[in-house]
Amino acid sequence: MLENNHLYMLYCLLILPYLSYASEIWGNTYKSQLHTLMLLQKKAIRNTAKASYLDHAHPLTLFVQYEWLKFLDTVKLKTLIKIV
Repeated sequence: MLENNHLYMLYCLLILPYLSYASEIWGNTYKSQLHTLMLLQKKAIRNTAKASYLDHAHPLTLFVQYEWLKFLDTVKLKTLIKIV
């Protein structure tokens, strides 16, 4: 079984680049179209934390613990950086 830090590295190598590449452009669409991506990110953080399917991936729990940004927050941050 992989350690949490190895799972985090896999997330950063295999998932995060796809979520963040040009997200300031294509991420500013309807939230209903991004819902699947948000669910996949929550599933990835649950797998990294070795949490069960029923555990919350709420921003105040797992996202804060691992210091990750939610997908929509990443889109907002990258959009603000482009504007400034």
